[in-house]
Amino acid sequence: MWYDRDLIADFTRYVARFFFLISMDLPLYFLRHNLRLPFTSLDTLRRTNGGQIGSARLLDPNDPSSDFRCSITLIDVASNRFCFNDSYHTSHHLHARRHWREHPVALLRDQERYSDERALVFQSIDHLMLTVHLLRKNYAHLARCIITISAEQRAMSLEERADLLRSRTRRFPELLFGTKERI
Repeated sequence: MWYDRDLIADFTRYVARFFFLISMDLPLYFLRHNLRLPFTSLDTLRRTNGGQIGSARLLDPNDPSSDFRCSITLIDVASNRFCFNDSYHTSHHLHARRHWREHPVALLRDQERYSDERALVFQSIDHLMLTVHLLRKNYAHLARCIITISAEQRAMSLEERADLLRSRTRRFPELLFGTKERI
């Protein structure tokens, strides 16, 4: 990951890169992997970038390919009621075609796995406010929003949870796509 996810300058570069280069990056990705993408999908991807910005900000550099450690789940937020449980991002990573009504059920059913895999689950904060608090480096507030689903998280102090979040915003060496091998 080439940027710090709690710096305004890096955030701006990320958004600019997405908006201005997605038209080239995405087709190149699909060509490299022998996949097809309808042209109209590019516009849809641009419009849905807002949620992606907030949902991919806390990445675990120790296991960057983990669906549990590199995505988050936000519960008890209005966006879930109005946007088809969009904030169950980890559940979506685990099963991309899961119906939106099944995400909360899957979280409850797989709670032990979320715990074992050290997933991050937040309550009462949406993607936009999560991004705002990260950019303001307000880790204490974010740490208070974490639902401690594992014994390890419950044993952490507020400051330790804030440090965990801080560590997940640091840049780390890029990975080769589809592997755990660092470049």
